[in-house]
Amino acid sequence: MLAVRNIVNRTSRPAPYVVFGPPGTGKTVTIVEAIKQLVLKLDPNSHVLACTPSNSAADLIAIRLLDHVPRGQVLRMNAPSRHLCTIPDSLREVSNLDRGMIYFPTDKKLWQYRVIVCTMVTAARVVSASMPNGHITHVFLDECGHSMEPEALVPLSGLVGRDTQVVLAGDPHQLGPVIRNPQCFSSYSLFKNCGLDKSYLERVMESAPYQPQPGQGFNAQVVTKLLNNYRSHAAILKEPNDIFYNSELKVCGDQMLIRSLCNWEHLPCRQFPLMFHAVKGKDEREGNSPSFFNAQEVSAVVAWVKKLLDSKSPKIAGKDIGIITPYRRQVEKIRTQLRKVRGAENVKVGSPEEFQGDERLVVVISTVRASQDYMADDHVFKLGFLRNPKRFNVAVTRAKALLIVVGCPEILCLDEHWGRLLRYIQQNGGYKGHAFTQNTDLDDLIARFNTLDLRPVLAQDVSAREKAEAPEWRAEH
Repeated sequence: MLAVRNIVNRTSRPAPYVVFGPPGTGKTVTIVEAIKQLVLKLDPNSHVLACTPSNSAADLIAIRLLDHVPRGQVLRMNAPSRHLCTIPDSLREVSNLDRGMIYFPTDKKLWQYRVIVCTMVTAARVVSASMPNGHITHVFLDECGHSMEPEALVPLSGLVGRDTQVVLAGDPHQLGPVIRNPQCFSSYSLFKNCGLDKSYLERVMESAPYQPQPGQGFNAQVVTKLLNNYRSHAAILKEPNDIFYNSELKVCGDQMLIRSLCNWEHLPCRQFPLMFHAVKGKDEREGNSPSFFNAQEVSAVVAWVKKLLDSKSPKIAGKDIGIITPYRRQVEKIRTQLRKVRGAENVKVGSPEEFQGDERLVVVISTVRASQDYMADDHVFKLGFLRNPKRFNVAVTRAKALLIVVGCPEILCLDEHWGRLLRYIQQNGGYKGHAFTQNTDLDDLIARFNTLDLRPVLAQDVSAREKAEAPEWRAEH
């Protein structure tokens, strides 16, 4: 309510208004509601441009708008490069489609729409449409923390004046832009802390007006932090809430849903829907591939999927299950094995990047890294995705009712965040597998290694080839 009120009243002008939305707090719902209020009730002269980094996120905004906004006032503008089969049937009537072809409307036709929804890159067509000064009154950038800054600036170039309200929605603690070229990272001397890995949202929130004040929180005139989590069980939310969000998030999900697996027959501890399955596996590579896989973890993950699908009370469908793993080769191995499992056709398997913005009733995480053979090469702490707090945050906050982590505790305990989650699960009786104790000698060793600052330089924990091959989800403009 506060966010919508301040957006429609333009309290932050000429600065952007930020909707800071931790996982499951309803960023997109808030954005859509603000647009509806503007178009249908409060500002008959408003014209809105709503942009996202991806087609799927833009589709979601358009679909929700059509619940109330007349179809003739909404344009879902697609790029010519988009495959027609990926456009939802419910959006075809409001899309720039004619006789099975994507076309761009004339400039004057574009002026007539009250709401234009598109990706940030496609917004260049709106920018070049010679619209009258001040015609676009509001620009909304959803998932802004997941887009590169030049990408986010496309919809702002030439459209934004002092009276235009810009709204940024996202979470700087979740995954940022996916950058293919390591030279474009802030850690490279070429950019010196101004690399493409820092999103526009992150840069804005680092400035003084957007910083929380001690004892007062954020300035509501320029930023609203959403605090009600509608997704996860309290036990699943606890650690990421404490680590990233100052323990401010409140559990507001449907109790029947988020507690539906608290008495699942295979839980080590009833009423605690988290589980750590310790597996003594080995991380391997095939041929010249830089990507790791772990056969023992593949078997464990598939076994858990079978148990979930065989569950009678409650009944769990394939579409309710998500499997998150950081390495492309592990994704392929798991998908191959799941093809042999009846009912697993709709189980989603992917990287944390592919699960950003997504949620599932049950999430199984395969962390892959297990073998101490690579410890010397990894300098103890160079463990791929395990040293990325944003990937950790996204992975562990996708589950609604049950989170299962499959991994090697001896390796995971070396990371600050994974080690904390492991201890939390152990203390609450959710540990399963071979015996493991985190002793004080190991804690002392970790502390001493931390003083040496051996964490990997950003973008060097995965090879350039893997970076070029892995992020297919970014090629959909």
